[in-house]
Amino acid sequence: MTDIQFQKAINKATKKLNEYHAALEIAEEEYKRRFGTYPSDVDDDNWIDAMHLEGFGITVEEVTKGATI
Repeated sequence: MTDIQFQKAINKATKKLNEYHAALEIAEEEYKRRFGTYPSDVDDDNWIDAMHLEGFGITVEEVTKGATI
């Protein structure tokens, strides 16, 4: 990989990370609107694992269950 290709990869990753953070902020504001708190405030491990660490899919039903336990 050339320096130019490497820089393009870095730039692409940075752009995707910024998009992820913007989308996550929207999702966490909706979580707060629905449940009255942020997921980290109630140690919602399912949300934190899915949305912050692993990146696996999560359903509204799973979020509701995790937020109300």
